[in-house]
Order: sequence, then structure tokens, then C-alpha cells
Amino acid sequence: MIALVVLLLAGGGLAAFLAFSRGAASTASVGSAFFVSSNQVNTTSNVGSNDEFQITLNNIPAPQSGNSYYAWLLPDKNNPEGSSLLLGRLTVNNGRINFFYKGDNQHTNLLGITSQFLITEESSNVMPTIPSPDKNTWRYYAEIPQTPGAGNPPYSLLDHLRHLLAKDPDLQKVNMQGGLNVWAYRNIRQVSAWANDASNDWNLKNYNSVYNKAIDILDYLDGNSEVRQDVPQGIKIPAEATFAQIGLLQFNQLQNPPGYLNHIALHLNGVLDSPGSTQYQRQLATQINTGIENEQNWLGQVRKDAMQLAHMNNNQLAQQSTLAIINDMVTQATNAVQGFNNPSTGTLEEGYSQIYLQIQKLATFDVKPYTGGQ
Repeated sequence: MIALVVLLLAGGGLAAFLAFSRGAASTASVGSAFFVSSNQVNTTSNVGSNDEFQITLNNIPAPQSGNSYYAWLLPDKNNPEGSSLLLGRLTVNNGRINFFYKGDNQHTNLLGITSQFLITEESSNVMPTIPSPDKNTWRYYAEIPQTPGAGNPPYSLLDHLRHLLAKDPDLQKVNMQGGLNVWAYRNIRQVSAWANDASNDWNLKNYNSVYNKAIDILDYLDGNSEVRQDVPQGIKIPAEATFAQIGLLQFNQLQNPPGYLNHIALHLNGVLDSPGSTQYQRQLATQINTGIENEQNWLGQVRKDAMQLAHMNNNQLAQQSTLAIINDMVTQATNAVQGFNNPSTGTLEEGYSQIYLQIQKLATFDVKPYTGGQ
């Protein structure tokens, strides 16, 4: 009898240990899934950004015979009746899943309408149209948290990411669709293009065009509401008024709406403080913030150069010394887009081409086995 009791206790202890081990393993990440942009974008909607999706998972067992894994994007938790999106049937190769969803024909911004990721295991015979309501079929899960933070307003991590990548209330107020990230990228590239145009125009002795390009650049850097401080009184502003409603730079803390780079930095800080943000997201946000500081410096120098050109007449613009100002403006604007290979450190100081992609990767799902309770 004593021996039997010892065996039962030992068996129970072993069972408890195995159950604990399985529970601990269930919280381990099996990989990530994140949004990708086709860049089939336009200026009247938020399509073409975050319209594709990449899934990369490891240590995944094969589904049971007759079953398949299916990947889904689900609506927000506070919108349970929203539509679920079937991404497709997943294939496991040597414990790995590597799947790319190319999006729909409309290039819908998926982050704008979904915030949960799910993998179910269901019959291979019939392609499901919605995830099984039987949560015993749910295998892997991740979400972008919607818990409000402590700020004012109390944005969640999902709010911060959508403002950056899908839709921002300040942009919507002025009828500009899409997130802060894509508009900052568009306008920085445009500033660089105008700087190069000014260089070409100077070589062609088209000094009127050089002057106008400097004014255009200042309009995009300052924004319509602030640009008058940097140009001669009464001068016509030729840039597209709609796209220059918000400047890339900011000149006072109470500026409303804030400049793009400051506004992006505010949301990056929000990511750092948001409930549920991952270590990866916090590290990436910190890295991006350094890049935003470099952008401020490069574009600030572009502004100084453009201001000098904006206060010159054609005779002054024709001087050889003016070419040095234009060349510096081109260099600084190019750095703002492409980055700068710092010879003293041997590293790339990232431009907005790199920052644009990094901000997208903030919307990454940390995928774990489904444990119930979601």
C-alpha cells in the first residue's frame, strides 16, 4: 500500500510537471507576422500601404491527417461583428511556415480594418469562410493591444500604429487620407526632387525656376501656415496647397497640427509607453527616434539653404558662390531620403527610405500558441 501511494504521488508530480512545462512552452513565441506595403498608393485614400502580409513561423508541427492550417486577420476586439479575412491555407515545411499574402485587387489597407491574427486547424476538404467558432481548432494567435495608455488622449498601441500607418485624425481634418508615415515620405522625397531640379536649373541659367523651387521647398518644410516667416513679403507660394497644409518641420510646441516629424516622434514615444508593446517594438521605436532626429537636422539645413535662395535676386542667384548653397541643399535633401554613410563610424545614418520601412515593422504580431481567453 505504501509503495502504491508513493507511485501515485510520483506520477501525479510528474503529470503536474508536464502540465506546467506545456503551459510554459505555450507562451513562447513561434515567430512573427507583419504588414507589408505594395506602395500602389494614391493621394485620395490610404490604399497601397499595409496591404500585404508576411507570416514567418518556426517549430510548427504538421496538422493532423485530413486537416490544414488556415491564416486569418480578424477585426478589432471591440468590433466582434466585423469581417474576418482569410489569408489562405498554410503549408508546413520542416516545421516552418513561410507565407506571403499579396492583398486584394483594391490594395486595401489591412491595418486600418484588422488588429488580430489567428491560425486555425480545420478540415482540408472544405475551405472555410470564417474561423471555426470551436476554439479547440484555434492553434496560434496574436493581437495588437487596444488597451488605452495613460496619455491624453489615452491612445492604445493600435491607435498609435494606425495614426502612423493607416489614418490620422489631424490629416483627416484637412481631407488628407493615409497615415503620417506615407505623407512624410512623400513630402521628403518631393523636397529632394525639387533640390535636384534647382541644381539642374542653375546649370541651365534658369534662375527664376531656381527661385521658385526654393519657395516650393520652404512651403513643404514649413507648411502653409508657417511659410510666410521664411519668404519675402507678398511672394506667391507656387507649391500644391493641399499637400503643404502640414509642414515637415515644427517651430513651436503649440503648433497645431504639429509638423510631420514631431508628430511621428510623439507616436513613437506613445509606442514606448503603450500597454502591451513588445520589447521588439520598443527597441525599434527607439531606433526610429534617432533617425527622426537626423531628419530634423538634415531638413533644417535644407531650410536654411532654401531661405538664402528665397531672398536673392537673379543676379545674386547667378553668382558662382550660390552654387555652393544649392549643392549643400541637394546633399542635405539626399541624406534625408537615402541616409548618410558616416565615414567616422562606418555606419549608415538612416534616411527616410529606411525609416519608412521601419515604422511599418512596428505593426508586427508576436505569434504564440493559442491558450484560450483571448
